[in-house]
Amino acid sequence: MAGKIKGILVFILAMFLLFGCDPTTGEGSANGEGQGTQTPDDGGDTQTPTNPQPQNPSAVSEYNVVTDLNTVTVTWTNPKDADLDYVSLRYAKTEKPTQIIYNYKNYDGPGAECSYTYTGLLNSVSYTFTFIAFDKDGNHSEPVTFEAVPRDWVAPGKVTNVTVVPPLHTFDGYYETTFSWTNPFDEDLEYVVIEIFTEKYEYTRPGGEYLHAKPAEKMTYGLSAHYAENVYINFYTVDIYGNKSEPLKCGPYIWKWDGQ
Repeated sequence: MAGKIKGILVFILAMFLLFGCDPTTGEGSANGEGQGTQTPDDGGDTQTPTNPQPQNPSAVSEYNVVTDLNTVTVTWTNPKDADLDYVSLRYAKTEKPTQIIYNYKNYDGPGAECSYTYTGLLNSVSYTFTFIAFDKDGNHSEPVTFEAVPRDWVAPGKVTNVTVVPPLHTFDGYYETTFSWTNPFDEDLEYVVIEIFTEKYEYTRPGGEYLHAKPAEKMTYGLSAHYAENVYINFYTVDIYGNKSEPLKCGPYIWKWDGQ
């Protein structure tokens, strides 16, 4: 009986030696590295995973503005971001920048060269325009903002129906004459400029006399001067934007009393 018990103990001891188990814990593995064991739970990873910050698209670049009568035309280059969705072009009167009048969305692709013309604007009124690029996730770029004033770049027409009253002798060698003409029909006409001169002398101030004018108005201008030959007259028209017409050249005239 004692021999059987002894044999069983020897067998158990051999098994412990073969699998590397700790007789006191029963843990271990055949290679002695504790394979398949568990360590006490330390609560796991205490750091909360963070999502990457959204990447906003770049702003538009190389923008340019051209103003005209009742219009503003803008050109620009879209950002090159591959996930670009559209570019918002909104505008408002500069005096009321939060009251958006219109928001145009341009869906041209990344890096595209684009243009758009705003029509129906008020001349001489300042407008604020804002470009904002959006990607497909709704992220937006920094705004690009500028101001523009619609205006006319075309000079008004020339005066017509110019007549010169023959000079009348007044006193001490002076002569008096009158010029008359009809203004053009341009609604934005502001001045008629008249220059009267000879090759050696200017009868009007340098740059001419600026006369306030109305469209299609008939106007006259009187001048007293000494006897002269080869007198020339230039007429210009100027609109409210400062556009100046080419001169209407008249003459030469001879200022001489008919009785002499």
